[in-house]
Amino acid sequence: MIRINNFAKVVIAIFLVSFTLTTLSGCSNPDEKKAAFYQKGMEYVKQKNLKAAIIEFKNAVQADPKYGDARYQLGLAYLENQEVKKAFDQLRRAASLDPSNLDALLKTAEILFLARNTDESRTYLDKILAADSKHVEALRLKASIALNEKNIEEAEANIEAAIEANPALDRAYVVRAQVLAARQDMSGAEAALKKAIELNPENMGHHHALVSFYLSLQKLNKAKTLLEKMVSKFPESPQPLLALASLHEKNGEHSKAEEKIKEAIEIKPDDPNLHLMLSRFYRHYGSVEPAEAAINQALAVTKEPLNVKAVLADFHFEQGRFKLAQKEVDEIFNENSKNAGANLVRAKLLVREGKNTDAIAIVDQLLKEQPNWGDAHFLKAVIHLSVGETEISRQAAIEALKFSPNDFKARTLLARHHLIKGEFKEAGRESAIALKIKPNNFQAALIIGKSLLFSKEYEKALEIFTNLNSILPDNIEVLQNIGITHLALENEDAALKTFEKTLGLEPAYSPALSYAAAIHVNAEDITGAIERVKQQILISPDTVGHRMILGDLLLKNNSYEEAITAFRK
Repeated sequence: MIRINNFAKVVIAIFLVSFTLTTLSGCSNPDEKKAAFYQKGMEYVKQKNLKAAIIEFKNAVQADPKYGDARYQLGLAYLENQEVKKAFDQLRRAASLDPSNLDALLKTAEILFLARNTDESRTYLDKILAADSKHVEALRLKASIALNEKNIEEAEANIEAAIEANPALDRAYVVRAQVLAARQDMSGAEAALKKAIELNPENMGHHHALVSFYLSLQKLNKAKTLLEKMVSKFPESPQPLLALASLHEKNGEHSKAEEKIKEAIEIKPDDPNLHLMLSRFYRHYGSVEPAEAAINQALAVTKEPLNVKAVLADFHFEQGRFKLAQKEVDEIFNENSKNAGANLVRAKLLVREGKNTDAIAIVDQLLKEQPNWGDAHFLKAVIHLSVGETEISRQAAIEALKFSPNDFKARTLLARHHLIKGEFKEAGRESAIALKIKPNNFQAALIIGKSLLFSKEYEKALEIFTNLNSILPDNIEVLQNIGITHLALENEDAALKTFEKTLGLEPAYSPALSYAAAIHVNAEDITGAIERVKQQILISPDTVGHRMILGDLLLKNNSYEEAITAFRK
């Protein structure tokens, strides 16, 4: 056993202090300090440890705020970590500190383009091209901007210059295909997409681009064949299967669509988004129990349970389980009061309570933070319509469809706005699209019928309403419209019969009584009209509308005292 005397302990202590001071003094130079952080960050990047790399690059930037390379790498790390706003801030600063860093300039331009800020994106691209006139990625992105602005000639000039500079750049051929499609050269566009696949067959995005191209031309068999090949080529990706599911759904092959989504889940069973996709599928077709089971499965595998809980709260709200939805929202708020999904459900609950002002405040804040959220725009449209602000509601519905074009509820609402404004063709068109997305969409079918009725296409309108009546035989609104259509066709007996049937189903439904009374008045039988209304008041004595109709009829019959009594009641 080795014994250390007091003198030796002192020597060792002095040595350790000396060593520590020497080590620290070696890193006391700011340049060496920042370089050490930077190198450590680069090591973490190689190890694919993004979180650790971000910390080191942030340390380097803190040591020297003008350290362009560190800001550039920090931006790349944020981008890889899908923190786009933070990435943009760092890349833009890196490009400012070092204008010769063309990749920092390019990535800044790309983020600006994706954010639809094309003017500023162009500015960065022009800086790149001033330094390198044949920079292929800058030319490619500039072509995309021109195409987005419908400047086809400029787009074509830029993309051809990019391909001439690098004929092997596969991404350039995708843009060339877009340019040729804009010129209606579909065979040329198809050839360009196939060239992109030939140059880089492992890029699944190129295959998807060709699938989308075929779908846009309604070449469904070609799209299906290509997707089936993709399933074999990319067996570890669920994306081709999901695209096949979407195609089957468009063709009305619901069981096949369900099967493909389930196959996608088998590939990545721990991906909560796939389970939520299956849930949305079930919700769309009214399969309540499987939809709830899929959400619960997502909850079991997710690393972000609050977001999935918000989906579950929304599902419960949709099913009329309002107390349960409120309970889940409260539980989420206990952990994070800013959770967007939970706040959207909270706004829906407030609307149900009649607290529209509070609901609007929540939705406006959500849209300030997430302006591309279709569901939030739709809820805004619903709330503003309920308080009579139709133009704000209409604009919100348009915004909802911009970001969620397959939202049948938003399309149906926009169709309703067209109907309100007397734009009957537009109302019919939007309703037809909504009905195609969700075939059992009753409101969309009803709006189509009303559009035909108000366009004086009475026979077609009657056919629509009659079909709806066969599906929903006791629906008051359908019967009312059948009666009105019969009146338009001057078939008063059929109209009166329909209105009487409506009153038999719903004795307090004043619009039907109003039309029934009007038919009597039209036949110069005002006494009969008054007696009919009095009979209905006996059946439904507390209905204000009935007494208003009676008062109006008594005034027409010059029975003023009796009319005043009716109005007072």
